[in-house]
Amino acid sequence: IPVISRDQAIRLSVYVAAYGEMLSCWELMSVDGFDSLTIARVIPFLDFSPAGTRRSLLSRIFFRPKSRIVLRWQHPMKGQAGYSPLADSLENRYAGTYPGNADRLLFKYAFETNGGFRAGITAEKDPGEEFFTGSQPGFDFYSAYVFLKNIGPVKQLAIGDFHANFGQGLTLWTGFGFSKPADPLWLNRNGQGLRPSTGTDENRFLRGAGTMMAAGHWRFTAFASSLKIDGTADTSDSTETQYTPAVSPSGLHRTTRELAAKDAVTQTVYGGRVSWQNGLLQIGATGYIMRYSSPMPQHEALNQKYYFSGIESSNYGVDFQLTLRRLALFGEAGMTRTGAAGIMTGLRWTPDIRVDVALLYRNYGVNFNSPLGAAFGENSRNTNEEGLYAALSYIPLHKLIISGYADMYRFSWLRYRVDKPSTGEEYGLKGKYELTSNTGLTFRYRYEHREINLTFNPGEHSHHLADRYRHSLRGTVRVDVTGTLRLTSLAEWSRVNLHDACADGYLVGQQIRADIGRWSISGVFMLFSADDWDTRMYLYEPDVLYAFSAPAVYGEGSRLVLLVNYDPLDWVSFWVRYAISKLDNKPVVPTGPDDYLGADRQEVKVQMIVKIR
Repeated sequence: IPVISRDQAIRLSVYVAAYGEMLSCWELMSVDGFDSLTIARVIPFLDFSPAGTRRSLLSRIFFRPKSRIVLRWQHPMKGQAGYSPLADSLENRYAGTYPGNADRLLFKYAFETNGGFRAGITAEKDPGEEFFTGSQPGFDFYSAYVFLKNIGPVKQLAIGDFHANFGQGLTLWTGFGFSKPADPLWLNRNGQGLRPSTGTDENRFLRGAGTMMAAGHWRFTAFASSLKIDGTADTSDSTETQYTPAVSPSGLHRTTRELAAKDAVTQTVYGGRVSWQNGLLQIGATGYIMRYSSPMPQHEALNQKYYFSGIESSNYGVDFQLTLRRLALFGEAGMTRTGAAGIMTGLRWTPDIRVDVALLYRNYGVNFNSPLGAAFGENSRNTNEEGLYAALSYIPLHKLIISGYADMYRFSWLRYRVDKPSTGEEYGLKGKYELTSNTGLTFRYRYEHREINLTFNPGEHSHHLADRYRHSLRGTVRVDVTGTLRLTSLAEWSRVNLHDACADGYLVGQQIRADIGRWSISGVFMLFSADDWDTRMYLYEPDVLYAFSAPAVYGEGSRLVLLVNYDPLDWVSFWVRYAISKLDNKPVVPTGPDDYLGADRQEVKVQMIVKIR
């Protein structure tokens, strides 16, 4: 049930096991942890009628159908050099690099019912790709799925494009997941098994079929996928171009070279999972085999020496979750076919209603590779890392919440820009205080220490490591002027010390949100100054529904974002978003096709959603 937490689901299962099937929705009030709001949200997903009088299978599947159509258009008003027409090549030598325009287009259709049936299709065009002309007879990327759940013994059935998320993500987690959570105590993941793929990542999902079956406390999952992914041209051994799997595919298919590499490699994945759960305890074992149609080459960079190479790999893992009254334990251990291992385990303890404690230890071997995994870690890959993470949340006063974390880690092998084994540490502190019912203060401090290569001059490289220290401090003040108007002021400072150099970054901003009838207006204006990329800062910006925006800002300049949402009817919604950045001292002569022409960057985004019930 998507509207309740795992702890609430466990309490509901324990209640049903103890007292039998519920006869009325009012019985939910007797379940520990269910308040009136939770009950109102969960009722549409439950059926309280006697077993002999429930709807037929077909009527349950298509109970209360609804559809949703999403149309989105994104257009840069001040474009990049490569999108200019070829006629401008005298002033811009990169003009005509990309045959398509700079627009990004998205179409989504989704159909779902309260009976557990879902189906949908996604189509996307990226900037620079042609559209219904030239090399593209339509959109560049298409995705479709059919998904059913809770149909007799079939808990999940996925056909088409889907994700497989199990355990803590160390062995298999193809869906979206942060390597470190935004909330320092959200360490325990709840792998939901098979889920339809509704995103636009063109290379990280499964395409085929999968199912999860239930028998008592047991769950059995099997899946198979055959997905064409982008390749990288390899002409080292032949006059004919061969394609190997791309290490970091972009999903962009604009130029002749990118189009030739599109769908050049077939990735085949098949595997399964067995798990057992009784409400408080869940244990599971997951495994899969992945094969490429052409081998992944040996990586030339020394820091990538232990990355996977070859044509076939396999990963296996076991995981567990144990939920007690005030304590939750979790963990996962994984292994590759070569015997390389990785492990992570943690706990969350609530000794008092005002105190939360979380601990997590991970140790991912140097030669451990989990190409479809995405567990907690400092690296973007779960390899070459050992660390201990601790977090604490404390409520000393009724309106004050203080939380903090500490993460200490080490890398036994080389990394990007780090040519020796190295260590690092990160600490964070966050406070939130509600002055009144309509005024709140927050602050956040982060400290990070890492070792990186020390470079003296361009082209001159030193293998000596230098300590890099990074500090960042942010404060915000939120004021709800009325029930429909909110103002948020913020300021941030960052500093990076490396060897004998020091760089600073500053940001001040003002956010606003106003709700007026069927209109909603939100925006943010910021001024920033950051000496270099290392002192960059991030700020969440208002965006259209189902989109996410938190760009890095650096250099010196300003940025304005305005978002207007209008719902003329209950079944149709419109969004218009405008963003402009002005960068001071920005070179106006482009040095590549992706450089912007001039110091300004402007973009407009329009979205419409139609709901059919």
